[in-house]
Amino acid sequence: MVGTVGPAAWSRSPGATAVEKMAAQPANHAPDFAPDARTALPAGVRALTGAALARLGRP
Repeated sequence: MVGTVGPAAWSRSPGATAVEKMAAQPANHAPDFAPDARTALPAGVRALTGAALARLGRP
């Protein structure tokens, strides 16, 4: 879920703590799940790049 919630959606989420706000977000396969591309894509690229470099080794 890291990077999928945009700043506007996060500020509208009910709850006082990050755990409460995260619990209020729709799950990945829920019909109302809509990741924020501006934050989700960079986070996903960094995660996949890190995984690939860890598995394949650095050049």
